[in-house]
Amino acid sequence: MGIRRKRVSLENEDYQTNYSSKEVEYKPTKTRFRWRFKPYTFLSLIMWGILAFIGFKVLLWPLIEGVYGYFVKTAELKELRIEYQAKQKKLIALKKTSNYMKTDQYIEKRGRQLGFVKKDEAADSSENSTTNEVKSPEIGD
Repeated sequence: MGIRRKRVSLENEDYQTNYSSKEVEYKPTKTRFRWRFKPYTFLSLIMWGILAFIGFKVLLWPLIEGVYGYFVKTAELKELRIEYQAKQKKLIALKKTSNYMKTDQYIEKRGRQLGFVKKDEAADSSENSTTNEVKSPEIGD
């Protein structure tokens, strides 16, 4: 089973006889001032600065750039949509006028404004010719 050891307890007498004869000199030790947090050296500050710069450049800058670009592009797209809708309205109005200009009613109306008459209206032309004067076209009209 193994060797059993006897428990040894030092009583006051044993302690005094065995250890009191040795005199231990007391040497005052130099007390060191301990910082709560270890101060960093200049090199470690430079390294932390470089790490912070790299972290900012790699992580935060693209994130900020992406968010800014998203908002700028969204605003630009909104402006372009508004412009597109305005041009669509103009296009619809131009198509309506273009289709109206192709009708016979417009051709007759415009012909009368220029002083032309139909074959059947030859008798009335003497009366209308004095009242309907032909306007000279102006540039930019």
